[in-house]
Amino acid sequence: FDCTLLIVAVNIPSMHHWGLLVLDVNAKKFSYYDSSNKDLHIPQEVRDTIRVLDGFGRRTSLNCDLTKAPLTIAARFPQQVGGTDCGIFVMMAARALVNRLPFSFTQEDVPYFRQRFAAELVTSTLYTN
Repeated sequence: FDCTLLIVAVNIPSMHHWGLLVLDVNAKKFSYYDSSNKDLHIPQEVRDTIRVLDGFGRRTSLNCDLTKAPLTIAARFPQQVGGTDCGIFVMMAARALVNRLPFSFTQEDVPYFRQRFAAELVTSTLYTN
């Protein structure tokens, strides 16, 4: 395969929450993005996901032990205000990462992106602007 980022949405059921785990394939390091992680901890579900991805890493051209890859928490990541917008934050972050854009979104952008993502799903079209 040929990619530079592996992006995985991670569900944290005990918190009714979603976070984003990203593997920089070239650097072989993970970053975790969480829109409501004020105490900057890494949930067990993130570590479990890395163990699952390790099998992927060993079966591909990565050929490495991903369980030993560095894992950092993105300390400068937009934070949600409500308790129900984590999925939108995950989608906005994934889009920014794929397009190599800064995280310039805020809680105020959620209604717009909620409508935009719904329109993209309904029309099977990814809008580029």
